[in-house]
Amino acid sequence: MDDTSRRLDDFADDQRPLGEDADTTRRTAVIRDEIEQTREEMADTIDAIQDKLRPRTIVAGATERIKAATTEGARAMADTAGEMAQNAINRTRETARDVINRTRDTSRCHGPDPPRCQWTDGHHSR
Repeated sequence: MDDTSRRLDDFADDQRPLGEDADTTRRTAVIRDEIEQTREEMADTIDAIQDKLRPRTIVAGATERIKAATTEGARAMADTAGEMAQNAINRTRETARDVINRTRDTSRCHGPDPPRCQWTDGHHSR
């Protein structure tokens, strides 16, 4: 407790200086309470700042951000890989259909009784 607080405490309750009325004493008590509340709030604020500046708190926060970024990056890579795999599957299906159609067309043109076949735009036609 500093000198000012001690002097204010000396005037508490009925020990007021000459000429000071009850209203002044009441206001003084209210001001003292406000000062004490402000001190407590400031102490809490300082404690919170110190907690945020502790190395382990900083490291924990950085670790969480790195984990989140890594997880998000891995998820994006998995999505991209899935899309690429689906595209490859679709291209493979299209190629297989083309091969089957060409094979069918070729076998019709070269069978035991081949009709008249000609190549048109890479496909057999009759």
